[in-house]
Amino acid sequence: MTDSNISSRIDLFFTPAAVTNERLQGYTVIVVDVLRSATTISTALMNGAREVIPAVSPSAAIDLVSEMRRDDVILCGERSGNLIDGFDLGNSPGEFTRAKVEGKTLVFGSNKGSPAVVSATVAKSVFLCGFMNIDKVVEKIENIKNPFPIAVLCAGKRDSFALEDAVCGGLILNKLLSFYKNKITYNDAGKAARLLSDVFGDNIIELLHATDHGQYLTEIGLGADIEPCAKSNSVSVVPVLYEGKLVDSDKI
Repeated sequence: MTDSNISSRIDLFFTPAAVTNERLQGYTVIVVDVLRSATTISTALMNGAREVIPAVSPSAAIDLVSEMRRDDVILCGERSGNLIDGFDLGNSPGEFTRAKVEGKTLVFGSNKGSPAVVSATVAKSVFLCGFMNIDKVVEKIENIKNPFPIAVLCAGKRDSFALEDAVCGGLILNKLLSFYKNKITYNDAGKAARLLSDVFGDNIIELLHATDHGQYLTEIGLGADIEPCAKSNSVSVVPVLYEGKLVDSDKI
């Protein structure tokens, strides 16, 4: 790959395991976690949370909180989709109301969303995306003077492919290609994601209910979380990683 290709390139990765942390150095990274962390964290910031500290695991989140004053800190996240004993909140968007999170620091540990963000900390910038803020995220990228190279990093599910993240990634790629008038190169995973978005991107709610993770959430009684994750452009906040914390990108 030549330097000229790198300067106008987008690479999509179906899971964090598909790319080394070091490889992301110098990239603008869009972390995609449709079910459910992107929606949950964006909702928390929209409802006035001061910041969200991503942890590489629920256990790491517990360790972080043990070193902090608990007065204005909320421990949240999930393991296998469920609220963890001793945690204040789980990973359901509806839990993160203004009454619970306004002015608070959230420490967030999950199985896939927060580890994907942590894995990208070497990047020059990191944004968190789902269907509910996809246009706002793309707009942020387009307003960066030189965002390239760009990585679309799908959180996946336990280091495995997740269809919902791939479709969202394909739609992101389509939007960026349209804005830059196809004057960029992208990898084979990006090509595959674009094809998947053509097939599944017209009915997001149906897609999410049909995915492995969507079906699993329904089985454990959390099917109501799917709808807010499926509502395109329903959340105006774009979380960005700033000094190790996810914050509202409009406030920095």
